[in-house]
Amino acid sequence: MATTVSGLTFIKGAPEKILPFCTHYYDEFGNVCNLTNKQKLENILKEFAERSIRIIAVAISDNTVTKEGNFKNLKLIGLLSLRDEIRKEVFKAIKDVQNAGIQTIMITGDAKATAIAIASEIGLVKNNNDIVMSSEELNKLSDKEISDILPNLKVVSRALPTDKSRLIKIAQDKNLVVGMTGDRSK
Repeated sequence: MATTVSGLTFIKGAPEKILPFCTHYYDEFGNVCNLTNKQKLENILKEFAERSIRIIAVAISDNTVTKEGNFKNLKLIGLLSLRDEIRKEVFKAIKDVQNAGIQTIMITGDAKATAIAIASEIGLVKNNNDIVMSSEELNKLSDKEISDILPNLKVVSRALPTDKSRLIKIAQDKNLVVGMTGDRSK
């Protein structure tokens, strides 16, 4: 997401989409510094993701960002970390549907490592046969290939609305009964 205020464009989004275009960052005193050690940031992001912590990158551009992107020479403002506590009832719900023979697939906008951590914590991903893939990986597969792996598919990360529709259609083509739930407001 990007918004322009007083000639500056503020950008927020997935770190893997924002950081490659960051050439500078603001230090704790507001000074602009060269961003030279992106590997250190990548290591921090990986560590946080493996602990079920979501990260949002925030950057600024002196140029207007177009719908197509036009990201270049961004200045990193910071990384925001968020961790939603898993509701107590989720653990029992996952166990109950699994015991009833219902397959559950978590379709999420989270990064793959974050999605794996959450899915493992709630008992959705249990072994090496369980398949976790990103939207990008899913979209490299044909419908037939997805149909073949569907029984073991547990998580789709960085998912798009079109991924949900596609998975529903593929499951219905296999004569499976399909239901979908989403986030609910508090």
